[in-house]
Amino acid sequence: MQTGPAYTIRTPRLVLRCFEPRDAEELGCVLDLNQQHLRPWVDWTPDGSRSLDARLALLRRMRGAFDLDRDYAYAITDKNDGVIRGAATFTIGAYDGANLLGYWLAAESTGQGFATEATAALARVAFEVHLQDRVEIHCDPKNERSAHVPKRLGFAHDATLRGRLRREDGVIGDRMIWSMMRDEFDTSAAAKTLVDASDVLGRPILEADPKPRRSGFR
Repeated sequence: MQTGPAYTIRTPRLVLRCFEPRDAEELGCVLDLNQQHLRPWVDWTPDGSRSLDARLALLRRMRGAFDLDRDYAYAITDKNDGVIRGAATFTIGAYDGANLLGYWLAAESTGQGFATEATAALARVAFEVHLQDRVEIHCDPKNERSAHVPKRLGFAHDATLRGRLRREDGVIGDRMIWSMMRDEFDTSAAAKTLVDASDVLGRPILEADPKPRRSGFR
């Protein structure tokens, strides 16, 4: 079995894959269509006038950070048609040393459990491939759907820090912090998620449980 990072992560319904420069046009369309949906919660959302070349440059930087093991940004894609439904990130050493999971979905993909499925898969990669001792999820408490994800997966609510999050509109909001420790992971809902991960050459890093009830995973 190879070591990480995981360039491709498969779950029952999704494929999380490293963003590529060729995603610039599709990602731009997704962001343009979801400006109002994402703007209250995602402070880096580019405005509709951002050029294709600017998005290409952004994705090149993201791919470079991934290859250099600095920051792992994944496109969340539909397993059936490959359409980009959102994105997920795993950042080691963010926010005072926290190993941070992040996620967003296009409006049409919300309410179907995709964020929970993708985040559970990244949690497995964080603990089982990157061998982290603690993983965190930060969100605005007003973003109730986002806050439900760590709760469903078994993360503990450590604190809600007041006035620690600047929203896109300039309003200062609170930051909700959820965490999971290594010794809590094995009994969590995240650990039960079916995940198949591979490296940049497609070699297996993490395999789904081969029990009969999980056959046909791919």
